[in-house]
This record gives sequence, C-alpha cells and structure tokens, in this order.
Amino acid sequence: MPLMAGLTFDERPQGIPDKRQHSVRFPDLSILEITLNTVMKLPIQGQEEELNDLKISCTHIDLDRKVPVSIEKDDNGQLTATISPGNGGNYTLDFTIDQEHVPKSPMNFFVKGDIHDDQCRFSKNNEGHIFAFNKEMLEFNVENEQPHKKVELTGKVELPNGTKVILQPSKQTEDCHLFSFTPCDVGKHKVSVLNKGRPIVGSPMAVEISSAPQKDLYLPRYKGAPVVRGNSVV
Repeated sequence: MPLMAGLTFDERPQGIPDKRQHSVRFPDLSILEITLNTVMKLPIQGQEEELNDLKISCTHIDLDRKVPVSIEKDDNGQLTATISPGNGGNYTLDFTIDQEHVPKSPMNFFVKGDIHDDQCRFSKNNEGHIFAFNKEMLEFNVENEQPHKKVELTGKVELPNGTKVILQPSKQTEDCHLFSFTPCDVGKHKVSVLNKGRPIVGSPMAVEISSAPQKDLYLPRYKGAPVVRGNSVV
C-alpha cells in the first residue's frame, strides 16, 4: 500500500523457487501502475547467504541508462531495495547471484510519464547564469555529462510572436556545445534543446529579453536571410 510519496509492500513476497533452488523472492512490479518520482521500496526475502551474494541493478531500457538502487539490510538479514525512477518509460531490474539470474529475473516494469534525456543539461557560466550576451548574440552552453557517449543535439527558440528559429550547436569540447542566436524582439523566448530527439534536462527553458539589439533576424552560421516556412525558420 502507498506510504507518503512512496510505494511499499506490506506483505513479504511469495514465490516458488525454480529448479536452480534459489530462495530469493521479491514483488512483481510489472502488474503495478508506477508514476514518476515514486519511491519504491522492495522487500527481498531469501536465505542469508544468498542475499549476501545478491547483486541488484536497474536499467532504463529506452535511454540505456543505469538507475541507482540503494539496498538496506534489516536485523534479520533481509533486504530492502529502494528505487526512485525520475524518467518515464521502460525499466528492467536484474537480480543475480554469481552472474546468474534468480527466478523471476530480469523483471521489467513501466513508469508513466515523459522521457527526457539525462545525458545533457544546460551549463551555467562563471557568473552562475545559463544565458549571456556576447556582443549582440545570446549564447548558452549545453554540457554532455557522459562524454564517452556521442550526442545528437538540436535546438530551437520560440520567439514572442510564435515563430520558431532552428539552432545548430558548435562543439567547443567533447563535453561542451555552444548555441547562439541574435534576438530581434523583446519579451519571453522559449529555448528547447533535444538530444537524439528527446528533451534534455531543463528543456524547454524561458529567457526574457528586455531590449533587442537589432531589427532584422540573423542566424549565426547561416548565410543570408532566414527562410520562413509555415511557423518555422530554417
């Protein structure tokens, strides 16, 4: 039953060990409706010597990301695994002993909610700001927190009048990518950045422009005037 913001299980899991005779048992998450940021506490039952050797890992299947799992042992030697999924989508839990899955493992479950990319995020400058003017250009950086993995970044800014301007980054280093554009209107601009088609952490983000440096829209790294098609600028 629910407890505060989390999800706990009052009854110890029941199950029948298979032919490998493992005693480890745990609740079946695949039958539950789980929402974002739900704190799940899973009681894990079994023989103490097996629980001592038990390895538990969680992976977000859609993002191919490891998800932290914290494990606590009570006075009776039984375990409680705590997981708090911060992203929607498909997950899998692996319970292994000596690299061998125990019965019911791997176990897949689904979390309701949007999927955002957690590989990249907006980066603050030395003054602690995300957006800053460089002459007439408004610039911001996106940081790749996993530089061993490639990024496919795209960006756009929605102007106060609803027009959308497509932005392309220039790579500064393996883990830093610079976006820039020249505002031509005052008011709120909505900046969105995607990595591999998914919004990065904090996207979209709004920035208020109090004064526009010029009247004609100019996109850096594009020659000539922007071409307007429908509601997009390319």
